[in-house]
Amino acid sequence: MMMRTRSLRIDAWPAHVLRLALALSLLLLAACGGGYSSPSGSMAGMNQGMPVIMTQPADQASSVGGMATFTVAATVQNTGYGTGGLSYQWYQVAPSQTAGAKISAATMSSYTTAPVMSTDTGSKFYVTVTNAYGMATSRSALLTVM
Repeated sequence: MMMRTRSLRIDAWPAHVLRLALALSLLLLAACGGGYSSPSGSMAGMNQGMPVIMTQPADQASSVGGMATFTVAATVQNTGYGTGGLSYQWYQVAPSQTAGAKISAATMSSYTTAPVMSTDTGSKFYVTVTNAYGMATSRSALLTVM
């Protein structure tokens, strides 16, 4: 007696079905927070609670002896975390320097310079905004002294 075997043929899934399945999987992963573990150890969405700069500091112009004020507006990534606990630190990059120097007393959302001199033209100012979840760095705003 001869035995017959049968084989089941499974055709490959069409590429568009696989792409759709992958896209849905990625959306589901993102909606569930992406599996990111926050500093507190709880599961949270990626970047949730981190500072976000909403309004960047603008370039400023001042005359010799005048002052310039740089301002930033920041919030957090997910409104469920509130806006409390944000810390600010301003830095100045002198025209001849490549790295920023911390301005020790500049820890608010705005910074007003001391009276400027002509040698201050070309200085750049930026701020870091931090909280327990991370840090955001602003753009560098240019100071022009006229």
